[in-house]
Amino acid sequence: MKQLYPEYMKKTFKKLIIFILIVAVILLVEYLYFGNYFTLESLKNDKDFLQNYVSQNYLSSVFIYIAIYILSISFFVPDTAVLVLAGGYLFGVIPCAIYVNIAVTIGSGIAFLICRYLFGEWWQKIYKDKLVEFNYEVNKNGYLYLLTMRLMPVFPYFLVNILAALTTIPFITFIWTTSVGILPGTLIYAFAGSQLNTISSLKDIFSLKIIFAFSMLAFLPFFCAEIKNRMHKKI
Repeated sequence: MKQLYPEYMKKTFKKLIIFILIVAVILLVEYLYFGNYFTLESLKNDKDFLQNYVSQNYLSSVFIYIAIYILSISFFVPDTAVLVLAGGYLFGVIPCAIYVNIAVTIGSGIAFLICRYLFGEWWQKIYKDKLVEFNYEVNKNGYLYLLTMRLMPVFPYFLVNILAALTTIPFITFIWTTSVGILPGTLIYAFAGSQLNTISSLKDIFSLKIIFAFSMLAFLPFFCAEIKNRMHKKI
């Protein structure tokens, strides 16, 4: 016990340091208020300058774009929609969707691992008895819930990353559901970005028809799972 106690304290202290550093970065972002640069108005004002820079420095622009997006997701920036619009305008719909998918998948993976390392074990220990049935359901059908949350744009990336990290869902499941689930929403935002001059607010992107389509799409994983279960029962 005497040998284990110092190890436990070292681990706790290490987690505390990492947590403080992350909070410090988030507070720095808030202090500098980078949100001023991630607005539709700012994008429209700077679109000509950005387009000219991209045309002259395409490869470096792609790396900068992906890096900024990864950092935004990794450090729990709540609203990154304007980044997708910028990508759609600067790179085109399909290239933007590819770049965003890479960035969000990597950034979400980093955020997931950070949250799981800092809080996952602690959360599971405190609510061990209460989470037995929940963990069983997550291990069995967790990918369905994650796909649904990713397919519905109403769930912010940072919130899904945190909640998923507190469960026992495998990391690889989290990664592939993220990569697949964000594609429809990314394509819509990227297309909207390619039509930037016609957008006056982010609300213009989603009509009632599109929202309805996303709602139906979110139920698709459960529908497919139900068909699969019925087929197995017949066999």
